[in-house]
Amino acid sequence: MRLLAAIILSAVCCASCAASNLVPTIMNSGFEDDTAYWSWQVIGGAQVSFEVSNANPQSGRKCVVFHNDSGLAPNVYGRLSTSVNVI
Repeated sequence: MRLLAAIILSAVCCASCAASNLVPTIMNSGFEDDTAYWSWQVIGGAQVSFEVSNANPQSGRKCVVFHNDSGLAPNVYGRLSTSVNVI
């Protein structure tokens, strides 16, 4: 019984050490390749748009600028999303 508990404890410790070394990566996070790896959705008839711009980026050469002409309403929005890879 103690041997089984020791094996389980060792496995948990090894798994947690391995998980702490995982690094999340976001492809094209600086929009240097325009909108590659990103998807855009308009929900509820929102009057929204976005553009990739080189004016005033925080870092890198480009940034995203959002435009919203919709009034405040529930479930009316635009969404820009991407996947996060953990390696």
